[in-house]
Amino acid sequence: MRHLRFYLFLLASIGFASLLMSQNLKPYTIGAVTTASMNEAVAMVKSKLSNHGFEVLGSYTPMEDNGRRVIVYTSDDILSAVKKVGGLTGLASAWRVAITDEGGKKIISYTTPQYWANAYFRDDFPKVQGLYNTYAGKISAALSECGSGGGKQFGSEEGHDIEKLRNYKYMFGMPKFDKTKKLNTFSSYQEAVATIDKNLARGVPNLKKVYSIALEDQQLKLYG
Repeated sequence: MRHLRFYLFLLASIGFASLLMSQNLKPYTIGAVTTASMNEAVAMVKSKLSNHGFEVLGSYTPMEDNGRRVIVYTSDDILSAVKKVGGLTGLASAWRVAITDEGGKKIISYTTPQYWANAYFRDDFPKVQGLYNTYAGKISAALSECGSGGGKQFGSEEGHDIEKLRNYKYMFGMPKFDKTKKLNTFSSYQEAVATIDKNLARGVPNLKKVYSIALEDQQLKLYG
């Protein structure tokens, strides 16, 4: 009887793990809905992020549309995950909250942690899953204080399961995440950073720096 109970428990555990792997995730999650003005909503989101341990890196207005704002942030949990794995996961150093005006209501949404982390970290995601579980709880708590009606994922009709996210490509024949395009090479990390910073400071038509975040011990710098 003891062996039977263990066998049933093992089957249940395997079934639960399979359920998690097959769960469809969507790229964005509603954090809250509020009737505050756009400026009030932006200030409130930035304040709640700071109160919950996030660092606001910058913000911008997409397409110069005053009915939209994007706030970029990071945190110790996020950066610890990047440092643990390294490489192209540096692209996951910065995350976003969007605020959109829809019929007078401000929809506050954010990039779904588990969706994008599985896409960025791929098979290495289990190594940083604990950090992302902590981060996911913090961002949900922070934005829930901005209003009500949060929790719904959106941005994809059916979503993607974890296996597909870890091997994602937009369509057949297109590159996967690790097939990058090399733009230039430099003799050192310092030279590359100095060149990019100089060119950004000088100005490039139709290009504006919103933020940058550097992990010097990783010789990694992300620009947005």
